[in-house]
Amino acid sequence: MVNSKLLKNQFLFFILKQNNDIILYRVVRMHDKLELLLNQINLDKQYYTYFKDGNLDKINVSKKTNSAEFIITLTNFLSVEIHDIFYDALKKHFDTFDKLFLTLNIESTNKEYLKEHFDACIKKYAKEFPLLEMFIGSDISLNKNILTIEVGNKAEEMKLKSISKNLQRDFKSYGYGNTQLQININEEKSKEEVIETLKNSLKEDRAKTQIMQFTKLN
Repeated sequence: MVNSKLLKNQFLFFILKQNNDIILYRVVRMHDKLELLLNQINLDKQYYTYFKDGNLDKINVSKKTNSAEFIITLTNFLSVEIHDIFYDALKKHFDTFDKLFLTLNIESTNKEYLKEHFDACIKKYAKEFPLLEMFIGSDISLNKNILTIEVGNKAEEMKLKSISKNLQRDFKSYGYGNTQLQININEEKSKEEVIETLKNSLKEDRAKTQIMQFTKLN
């Protein structure tokens, strides 16, 4: 739909066409530019409220990699659902780019969606690496752009490290800035999980034995 080499000019032209005056572009508010972008990608009007008072800060375009990055400031974090709807609309409209990135800067310090965002990332990469599903629902914390998660052993640490760069990119897209992943190995946690697994296994074995005994009697 949009030629990557002309993105900046086309986007500016879109604004100029709306105002019909080149001088007005110089004074157009960031909030107005964001609304124009929402209109341009045909985002459903019901989602506009999530972008209220937001700013379209910058669009970075790389001819070398045929990629674009949209940098947007919002008041509050977006849920996974709203974030993905917006991001998909962006990628669909600007589909001539090989890569399109979204970077959100969030003014609010309320991290109510932190675990939801983390789990969404894990689920995405678990499609290719199913063993990552073990981290869904993990206890995590974020302090000064350091995302901390506890694992039970070195093998689990390596699994997370294999997607650390992807997690950093995704968290930047959700609005957490340049996040660093800190993985702490808690061997006691691993022992507790093994014990719990063994207990559950014993319960299942006892249940099977009782069923077999009951079947023989009848």
